[in-house]
Amino acid sequence: MLTAVDNSIVSLCEDILGVKLERGKSLGKDFHKALVSITCNDKKSDFYLFLKQDNLKEFAYGLLGEDDLGDVDLSDLFKEVANLIIGQAKAILGDKYPQNSYKLDTPKYFGKVSSAFDIKFDNYTIYKLKNRTFLIGVKS
Repeated sequence: MLTAVDNSIVSLCEDILGVKLERGKSLGKDFHKALVSITCNDKKSDFYLFLKQDNLKEFAYGLLGEDDLGDVDLSDLFKEVANLIIGQAKAILGDKYPQNSYKLDTPKYFGKVSSAFDIKFDNYTIYKLKNRTFLIGVKS
């Protein structure tokens, strides 16, 4: 499932935003946190997305043409970015494994957090977008 999520993130950043995405090595601190859950045949996986403020501004500019958004708009944008990533992963998985049943939950936004590692992930990936890192992690 994480491979489908990775493909979705790469597609969003490179194909839609037109920004080169790299693998990150370290994460830093001070992130916005969101959660989107996907259920496959009654097995739920929680995907946590941690983006820095500058990452959110990059998504805002690429998707909306502006990067000066208020807190409410940033919250809505972040939930939409999380939904785009996991929603596309759900579509990829549905195409690849049509015998499975997939259900996507509504994204939840938790606001600003200082660390991404208060959660014990089963697996995670760190990305670098224009020299700013972000993380997506899964917990089943």
